Amino acid sequence: MTEGVTYSSGNPQSGSPPTTPDQIGFPLVKAKSPPQDGLKVFGGAQFPEGGSHLGSYMQDGSGDGAEAPASPGMVEPEIWPTQLGLRYQPPMLVIQYMKVVESGMPSERAVHKVPLDFGKVLRYKTKDLIAALRRHARHASFLLNVEDEQLKNLLRRLRAAVKAVDAAEPDKGGAPHASMSRSHSQPQRTVEPEKPGVSTSAHRSSDEPKKAKGRPGRDGKRGAETKKGNWPSNAWTHWSFSAKSCTTSETQLEAPSSPTAGLKEAFESFRTSRGTDGIAESFARLLRDSWSAIAATKGAKDGAQGFEARFLDGMVAPPLETIRTAVGTQQRLARVLWELLEARQTSKDYLGLPLAGKRAVVVGAGPTGLRCALDLRLLGAEVVVVERRVQFERINRLHLWKWVGEDLKGWGAKVLEPPELSFGANPDFLHIGIAELQMLLLKPALLLGVQVFFGAEFRGAQPGADDAWEVNVASIDQDAPGPKFPAAGLLIGVSILVGADGPRGAVASALAMPVQETNGLRKEAALGLVVNFANGQSAAEKGRRPFSLARQFYESLFTECEQQTGLALENIVCYIASQTHYFVMTPTRKSLVSAGIVSADAPDGKLLASLNQARLAEVVREVAAFRWRTEDPAMPLEALDRPVGPPALFDFSKTRRASAGLRVLEAPSSTGAETTSRLLVGLCGDALIEPFWPEGLGIVRGFFGAMDLASSCKVWSETGDAEAAVSHFESAFSQLKSLAGKTRAAVLKPDDKTFGLDPSSRYRFAAGAGAIRRASSAPAGPRAKP
Repeated sequence: MTEGVTYSSGNPQSGSPPTTPDQIGFPLVKAKSPPQDGLKVFGGAQFPEGGSHLGSYMQDGSGDGAEAPASPGMVEPEIWPTQLGLRYQPPMLVIQYMKVVESGMPSERAVHKVPLDFGKVLRYKTKDLIAALRRHARHASFLLNVEDEQLKNLLRRLRAAVKAVDAAEPDKGGAPHASMSRSHSQPQRTVEPEKPGVSTSAHRSSDEPKKAKGRPGRDGKRGAETKKGNWPSNAWTHWSFSAKSCTTSETQLEAPSSPTAGLKEAFESFRTSRGTDGIAESFARLLRDSWSAIAATKGAKDGAQGFEARFLDGMVAPPLETIRTAVGTQQRLARVLWELLEARQTSKDYLGLPLAGKRAVVVGAGPTGLRCALDLRLLGAEVVVVERRVQFERINRLHLWKWVGEDLKGWGAKVLEPPELSFGANPDFLHIGIAELQMLLLKPALLLGVQVFFGAEFRGAQPGADDAWEVNVASIDQDAPGPKFPAAGLLIGVSILVGADGPRGAVASALAMPVQETNGLRKEAALGLVVNFANGQSAAEKGRRPFSLARQFYESLFTECEQQTGLALENIVCYIASQTHYFVMTPTRKSLVSAGIVSADAPDGKLLASLNQARLAEVVREVAAFRWRTEDPAMPLEALDRPVGPPALFDFSKTRRASAGLRVLEAPSSTGAETTSRLLVGLCGDALIEPFWPEGLGIVRGFFGAMDLASSCKVWSETGDAEAAVSHFESAFSQLKSLAGKTRAAVLKPDDKTFGLDPSSRYRFAAGAGAIRRASSAPAGPRAKP
């Protein structure tokens, strides 16, 4: 079992270190930022006197006789640890670092390993082990810029893992445990008992997941799933190797005769897959085929069964690393996708993985929920997404602002399908279907290790056993694609909860985050009307072009349409996709009443209750048949006879938005400990602010809100200051609320190429953002109590 660092090359059993930064997986913690004073003199005074000898802790004997500190006055380059992690086979601390040399420029990243002996380490207190590490001549310089608290968290996790293994299957006679590699010559270890009256939870990091005691489920019984509440870190990996994910009856896969046989086809199937079922099945196949190709080469050295066991535990590499290693870069589209995702992973926005070790739950797998999940994952969090629906079925199309189109290209929009590879070819009509956008974002989410559960419903959150925050999730559809959430289950040790579940979402309701209704900017109702017709790809349909027209510029054309159809429009847009003709228009209330579509007596806010759906469909068909562009063929009758669902009328006279989109909840301590577990709850998408989507505000506001929320999580993790995180979010939200087509230039900075995760890179103004930005970007000092 491995946490923090995973190797994609070398012999996993021997622990040969990687040689490039991209071979490092997601670490548990972010190392302290480097000091700014250049070179440092390491003298004897830098190292504490006394303490236990590290040599007795080391597995490789490197500590024996190496206790003397560096000589006084010795000058060495400044070592900057960038990532820290644990490895369990063999046990070791792994430190990724850079050196700051005399020129002030950092060197290439490298890896330093500190081998440990489980049996001997467990005998000593954490503080004594840390003191010995800091005195060790070989390892001390690599830990100088690492905080004690970070080392404590890692070592506690290491000890907890060993204790958990022993509790489940005790060793006999000191023999090495099947799940933990140790020295064969070590004696049977003994563990010093806890001091009387000292609570274990008082010594645990407040954000570290705690062991859950059995809690009654909804039926009052203490079921196994509810009692354990395991975090599903590798749910998709395990499901991919289960019988349910296989299209054949095989439950155990054999390595193919050729290590790369079928990989090209498997990647192409995943790249072009559609629907949640298709994406799930093709992802599982691609992961299995990638494993088979790697196992064919590594299995000879490592033992096929041992390799498989570690792979299913997420110990060899995350899905992206496994698939990228197996598929390689010979295929152009595969190479482009790897480069795009690597650019995301190495972006300065995510440097240091500040959310590593934190657990996040995103409720809602809409475009905004998936976009937020991707940001949280790149920041280092373990992310679970729960979605009630089992399919992506929304066919309406979204108008995209230029920046959104470029952002989607960075997630593979011109590599992964849907959308078509021609995405963005016409910048004047940049659009994408909602379901297409969900399919696009789901694929990199799975590759990066986001655990998405379909047919799963959020049922609330509360402090649980040992004060850890728990999120209740219920499985409501056992036929949903992908891994299944237990019928009654808990996610334990949650630090971040995101509500991306719509304007009347369950998260805002359950966590008492009030919403408010706002009136439109004009007295008359703001109405939107959409209709889809199937695209049969006939010659006449292929000859048509998309269009976007406004009455103020084409008064005579709109008047003619009103005379023919009886419907007065202010705007109309037609998007043509490979499968649909999508029309979105803004009719006036007066003309809807005159055409017999709604009642004249309907009160404000109740207009849609009087809707005559049959009459609406008749009139909308006439509007779609109108010759809006005389140079284009008329809409064919066969297309008009193929509506995709009924037309839909929306009333935007009143919209909903959150009064406050972020809060930090503190669990009351049940043990009397000074520090308690905290839960950051944030909203994004329509749960945060309901948009007027005919302007394309839905997706740009949704993406910006998701990034603002992720940036606020980053501030909270780096500073430990809940007030700073809330202020950071609210300053961005104040700008987001005023963003519209007409206010774009006043709200946003002019160069969208510089837009990033930090709100200050996008918005012109952010109240109080200067101090918050300094807090979020300054080198990490001693961590505040979370």
